[in-house]
Amino acid sequence: MKKEDIINKITTVGPHRDDLEIFINEKEARIFGSQGQQRSCVLALKLAESSLLREMTDIMPVALLDDVMSELDEKRQDYILNHIKDLQVFITCCDKNTVLRLKKGKTIHISNGNLIGD
Repeated sequence: MKKEDIINKITTVGPHRDDLEIFINEKEARIFGSQGQQRSCVLALKLAESSLLREMTDIMPVALLDDVMSELDEKRQDYILNHIKDLQVFITCCDKNTVLRLKKGKTIHISNGNLIGD
């Protein structure tokens, strides 16, 4: 297998090669879920992975969530912004109004590669 991987320049065996099916109300999210529901499924997996890594290593992982707000409704955005506990989370977004709903934490504004404000 290792020889094949080197020849093909790709790892041919492992969990990354498996398909994962996620269901919402007994329907496959990939086919029947809205973009927001699909994004919520991915976020749930990422946050679960972060929690599991913390349990296993006793090290606080940093979750990087890049532009996750754009496809989420306001209720899901609020959960991501204000209800994730015991994790370090960096969230990027383009809508200034989204960060106004953040109750705790710190916001950093970057424009053209420059840090704006404190």
